[in-house]
Amino acid sequence: SPFLMTCCSFRSGDQLASGGTDCNIYLWDIGRPHKPLDTISITRDDTGANQVCNPPMVHTLVWSPSRRLLATGLGDGTISITTVVKKKLIELARLRNGH
Repeated sequence: SPFLMTCCSFRSGDQLASGGTDCNIYLWDIGRPHKPLDTISITRDDTGANQVCNPPMVHTLVWSPSRRLLATGLGDGTISITTVVKKKLIELARLRNGH
């Protein structure tokens, strides 16, 4: 189904992360733009969230200075912390009441 990409952030010269209204985070190799390297689906986290009626759509993405961690601001009021291991996105933590 169609969705709106709302943000993207470069990790390095050849990789970037993107996300949007489909509640997914995509990792891309810009040299091979036809298919993402990996996709992680963000599930609703109703525990402790102030905005439990809102889905976890991706609103913002930012890499840490080391480029090892990706913080993602979500529409349900949480922040997802992910890392990349062997071109795979892995969610490490979910910060509640983050925004």
